[in-house]
Amino acid sequence: MTFLRVFALSMTLALGACASQDGMYEPRCIAYEGDRVSLLENRFEWHKFTDQREIDEQGKVIDPFPGYPKVGAFDLHSGRVEFRSDDGSVIDDHFIVEHLEDSYLMPQDDHQRFLIAGELSNCALRRRPSEN
Repeated sequence: MTFLRVFALSMTLALGACASQDGMYEPRCIAYEGDRVSLLENRFEWHKFTDQREIDEQGKVIDPFPGYPKVGAFDLHSGRVEFRSDDGSVIDDHFIVEHLEDSYLMPQDDHQRFLIAGELSNCALRRRPSEN
């Protein structure tokens, strides 16, 4: 049984490495706060969102995510996405995984959990279907 699980996960990862990475990745759950990542032709744009608004003493909305959106270039190596932001800020590597006909972009911790248990996090970033 362990061999079959390892084999199935290996095939999933191999397919993920061959698939096109381009698209918009959004939480697969209903999220009131989170990330949206667009990957297109080796460029990325990373947005954070929230429905919570804070107001300062002058009544102006406080930016909940200063420095976002982040933009830059990325490279894909065997499913590992290496981000290089234009402003020089560090964004940890993520992984693209194909699972049950969907593509997911996940940080290292979620990727390790997926490799070990074969489970996705509740709000994993899933590539939105193309709108063609």
